[in-house]
Amino acid sequence: KLGEVMNFMRFTAILALFSILTAFGQKPIAAANADEPAFNAEAEYSALAAGEDTGGRAWFELAGKARSTGDLDTASRALENAAAQKFSPARVGMETARIRVAKNDVDGAVAALNALLDSGFTAVGIVTGDPVLASLEGHAGYEELVTRMSARAYPCSEQEKFSEFDFWVGNW
Repeated sequence: KLGEVMNFMRFTAILALFSILTAFGQKPIAAANADEPAFNAEAEYSALAAGEDTGGRAWFELAGKARSTGDLDTASRALENAAAQKFSPARVGMETARIRVAKNDVDGAVAALNALLDSGFTAVGIVTGDPVLASLEGHAGYEELVTRMSARAYPCSEQEKFSEFDFWVGNW
């Protein structure tokens, strides 16, 4: 029985991780295979530029792949195309912050996340749970952003007016 429970827990953890990665268009990168040619972000960019309008998804996916391989210029240009095609602003904003982290532009990454917050994005768990953005922890601007985002995401815990009936309801 214990073995079955452990297998179920592993499966659940893998499924949750896969869900988080694909939630922002990220796909798990397969282990490098010596028989496969190396990913060429610039060639992929040229192929997309010569093709039909993709609605932005292909540009967004290229941005993530290019960032993960270290081709940050191509990643930035691909992300600009995704944004120009009105692809999901929240996903573009998150990827913008990731690219800036990869460029060691911490202030730029925090600025991108602040712009995302200002546009109404309040999913603080997505931001704090992102493995790339985790490197921003400890930066004063990032900590302030997380505080502001949490206050907007959970107004009941932050605003006094939501505690007016606590004497009657109690703490539970």
